[in-house]
Amino acid sequence: MRSKTCCKYRIVVASAEEEGTRNFLDLLHYHLRATEGSDKTPEPMALVPAPPPMLFGAVFVRKSFVISSDSFARADATHWTLDLAPLLQGAYHEVRDVCLFIPNANLLDNNSALVLYVQAGNSPWEYRGCVSNVQPSEVFPLNWPLNPDGTVGPNAQIGVSVEPTAEVVGKEQQVLGSKEEFAKRVAMDLFRYMESFIGDDRLGVGNVIDNW
Repeated sequence: MRSKTCCKYRIVVASAEEEGTRNFLDLLHYHLRATEGSDKTPEPMALVPAPPPMLFGAVFVRKSFVISSDSFARADATHWTLDLAPLLQGAYHEVRDVCLFIPNANLLDNNSALVLYVQAGNSPWEYRGCVSNVQPSEVFPLNWPLNPDGTVGPNAQIGVSVEPTAEVVGKEQQVLGSKEEFAKRVAMDLFRYMESFIGDDRLGVGNVIDNW
């Protein structure tokens, strides 16, 4: 996953200071009501800090609950990673899909996207998809990279980064091109298989496809 810190993005979150003030007033009101009519001196109150706002979230389909952005390791202002070893106990290859989403329409500006990458073993980071204000959630196949000998690596990570939409468009076109090429190969394989049965009246088209 490339590390780019020049990406322009805007994160709009509720003010932690305002949230703390609201919590304090609520606790003070409750405490005064509880001690009303009593000669007891109110005891000092312990304020519970508000949890950090969720910038984005991920769900491993059928394998996890919502994983908030604060569970990711933040590399810099625009890059996060999540190590799957402690989360999935080494069975990451059994996880096929992940849902990536942003919980607020104003987390990104209209020129940015939240991009998903995967990495397994010693493989380089590979692009898997993106979400944006136009499409705030999506389920992506993980398609974990394999070792050169076809085996799975001992560990894996997913990476998330904020990138300009203009750069992401090129990556999306590469993914679509790969899918189209794969579909063409499958169609050609089926055509050649069916072609081998021309003149054989014993097999119908349905049987040929089933056998294929």
